[in-house]
Amino acid sequence: MNHQQKQMVQVVLVILGCVAIYTYTITLPTTEYCDWTGDLIKDPLGNKVTFAFTNGTERHYCSINISLS
Repeated sequence: MNHQQKQMVQVVLVILGCVAIYTYTITLPTTEYCDWTGDLIKDPLGNKVTFAFTNGTERHYCSINISLS
C-alpha cells in the first residue's frame, strides 16, 4: 500500500469513528430532571415539556428560557 492509500484509509477510519461517536451520543438514553422542582422531565421537545410525577400523573407545560445575566 502506498502513502496515498494509507492516508485515504486513515481518513475513512476517522470519519467512521466520528459517525460512531455521534450515533452513540444520539441514541444514549438520558434522564432529565427539573432543576427547580426535581421532577422527572419526560419527552422534552423544544419549549414543550412533559413532567411525570411520582403518583403517575403527567402534566404538559411550555417552558421559556430567560437569561438575567
